[in-house]
Amino acid sequence: MPDRYASRDTVRLSKEDMFKQIKERRNLNSVSLFGTPKFERITDTMLENLSYESYTWSRGDRFYKLAHDFYGDASYWWVIAMFNNSPTEHHIKIGEEIIIPLEMDSVASLMGVA
Repeated sequence: MPDRYASRDTVRLSKEDMFKQIKERRNLNSVSLFGTPKFERITDTMLENLSYESYTWSRGDRFYKLAHDFYGDASYWWVIAMFNNSPTEHHIKIGEEIIIPLEMDSVASLMGVA
């Protein structure tokens, strides 16, 4: 299965930074942050080679619920979010059609995650 953090750079912060209180409270010397990823946008040509289902967004839908329903694992919510260029559920309106990719490994590879 794809790992969305595998190809990301990390930034290490020292004691003299804005996370000082957090580090002191948790008895840490540093904090590591993941850099913001850059993903390939899915094109119509890419879609021709993928298996996917159309889904109409309705009240109460969440990416993690759809990931559980389609993949059997809620932790893959980010595949659906990335594929639809919607970082959160608030970026999708009720009644909007989204696409659920059925081959996560292929999608992750196309988007540069795997």
